[in-house]
Amino acid sequence: MKIMSLNAQTKVMGANVKLAGAMTTATQSMTAMNKVMKPEQLSKTMQDFGKASAKMDMTEEMMNDALGIKKHCFSLL
Repeated sequence: MKIMSLNAQTKVMGANVKLAGAMTTATQSMTAMNKVMKPEQLSKTMQDFGKASAKMDMTEEMMNDALGIKKHCFSLL
């Protein structure tokens, strides 16, 4: 019974070592990607895109109102 317990513990320790290695690799990969992607700049770009998209939506809505076009309901009459 003790031998089986030791065998199980050895397997768990081996799995933990592999997991630690995988976590190290993941951390290194994430660090490298952060250097390439520059998260601060990406965040600013996403915010700018959101503002531009909202402005475009409002402009489209004003143009449609001015032309009497209802969204998703085009009439040929």
